[in-house]
Amino acid sequence: MLRTTSLLGLAFLTACASSNQFSTVPETPPETVTEPISLPIEALADRLATADVVFLAEQHNHDTLHDQYLRLLRALHVRRPELALSMEMFDRDDQSVIDAYLQSALSEESFREEAKLWRGYDEHYRPMVEYCKENGLPVIAANLPAELARRMVREGVDALADEKFMPESMDLDDEREFELFQKAVGDMSGHGGAGLLLQMFPAQVGRDEAMAQSIDEFLQSVRGERPLVVHVVGQFHVKERLGTYKRLADRRPGLDLRIVGTHVVDTIAIGGPDGEDYRFVVAVQPPADRTQGAIGRSDSDEDSDEPEDPHAEDPDLGGRPALGFTPGYDPAVSGAMIDDVRPDGPAERAGLQGGDVIVEMEGNPIGEFQDYNDLLNELSPGDKVQVRVKRGNELLDFEVTVGSR
Repeated sequence: MLRTTSLLGLAFLTACASSNQFSTVPETPPETVTEPISLPIEALADRLATADVVFLAEQHNHDTLHDQYLRLLRALHVRRPELALSMEMFDRDDQSVIDAYLQSALSEESFREEAKLWRGYDEHYRPMVEYCKENGLPVIAANLPAELARRMVREGVDALADEKFMPESMDLDDEREFELFQKAVGDMSGHGGAGLLLQMFPAQVGRDEAMAQSIDEFLQSVRGERPLVVHVVGQFHVKERLGTYKRLADRRPGLDLRIVGTHVVDTIAIGGPDGEDYRFVVAVQPPADRTQGAIGRSDSDEDSDEPEDPHAEDPDLGGRPALGFTPGYDPAVSGAMIDDVRPDGPAERAGLQGGDVIVEMEGNPIGEFQDYNDLLNELSPGDKVQVRVKRGNELLDFEVTVGSR
């Protein structure tokens, strides 16, 4: 039976965009914790600076969080001049492009043309990359190339064994990881999607394995003092110390790994012309026996039926982007099949129907469901997206307002 830990030994931190402060509760059992106390970012950096790898587990598209993480990166660099930034947001096959840009051998314009930049790069990730460029720090392109992830869904893991950027090992046997993944993407059994779920899971594992291997390879390549690696990654990839965390720990058991994660508490009005600000809790998770299982969860969380998003764990940050349909599965069909649409959901309101096949989204071709899923995860609830579907022998265009789950 999976055991859940108490919060003993964890520091909980709160951050506000308008300040350079976190807040923390004492590292005591939860029943003795009262009100948070103030902790400057510099004090948090003091706690993390002795680690080998710090995971900055993020909420994609959250401005406040990215501002705080940039400040934390700077503070860590002061304490650990030998520092490297590792990022989920760059694929392994872009490493040479990033290196050339950091060394000023490539202009930013050319870098933007050659690298596969995430949506929101300018707002959320460019400041970190530019800080590294200005200070001569390496940036690790850590993620599995998106094309390999799509092929893994279509062709299977074995067919890609000889591909250059594939991870050297793939552990697909962790039942808890599969449970979390199934919960994240939704239970598609009974809707013709069980096979799709089984095809998608290896691609998720492949990303975790690739990121862990990228960090490990970098550390092995270093001569002299071991640098601090700061890895920016979506929270789902380190949830319950599984995913990328687990795979790096398995590769290098002696590493001191830390996680900085987030959970939204509330939105608070600070008054004045600046309007509202956000307060969010950051859990600093020190090394522990991973057999203890869930981190920062209560027993009541175990039975929750709410879907979770690998890239936006808390719905208060905008929720999981969704178009409101159940996917279908047919390996002979090219595109993302719609089995049925949720009543009064975004897809139905836009005019999509069960039986439609999404073949293009925002001008990007959709060859399989993974293509659709990758593009969807770059969107936020409220965004308007152009969708082309095949309905019978017709191609129809729709504008869909992204919803959430």
